[in-house]
Amino acid sequence: MAASSFAATSVKATVNGMVCSFCAQGVEKRLSKLPATQAVCADLKQKVAVVEAKDGPTIDAKAITAEIIDARYDVTKLETVAQPDCALPC
Repeated sequence: MAASSFAATSVKATVNGMVCSFCAQGVEKRLSKLPATQAVCADLKQKVAVVEAKDGPTIDAKAITAEIIDARYDVTKLETVAQPDCALPC
């Protein structure tokens, strides 16, 4: 997994260790505090968190990974998502 800044509208992180709705809410809360974040959703069933960027800034994959790890979860995959839609997959 390459950790760098993505010049993308959204980044989807596969998160290992989210087992309850409280876990997903904690991940959402932490990621929503990042400066470039416009919206976040975490899908417990699919074990993913999607971070949608504000217009202009890039999403810092290192910051996303650090926040998830600080919350005591693992990031197994990061990928760009061309179309931001926090209704999907959440």
